[in-house]
Amino acid sequence: DSSEMAFKGAARLALREALAAAGPVALEPIARLEVTVPTDVQGEVLGDLSSRRGRVQGTLPGDEGETVIAAAVPTAELNRYAPDLRALTGGAGSFRTEPAGYDLLPSHLVPVPAGAS
Repeated sequence: DSSEMAFKGAARLALREALAAAGPVALEPIARLEVTVPTDVQGEVLGDLSSRRGRVQGTLPGDEGETVIAAAVPTAELNRYAPDLRALTGGAGSFRTEPAGYDLLPSHLVPVPAGAS
């Protein structure tokens, strides 16, 4: 059959088979995060970063009772980071971010396209 519907159906099946064979993965942007906090709240900030799926890469002593924390955190987890850090540190914490690349999105967070089964 060479109808338009037959070609659309064949294309849909071919794409579905190609995607299944290729094993595609979803990626998410990652930010390099540097947080400067008072040393006495370092534990709370480290816990907060872990809850945001962050991977702490190290800590260094900062100036006058401060600690500098370096971490890689999914960019999507940083949407409310400024007010949350302010609340955790009583306004004494600061941070800066820069793009650090992409990493695999955990499978339980991958959105399922509409109409997929």
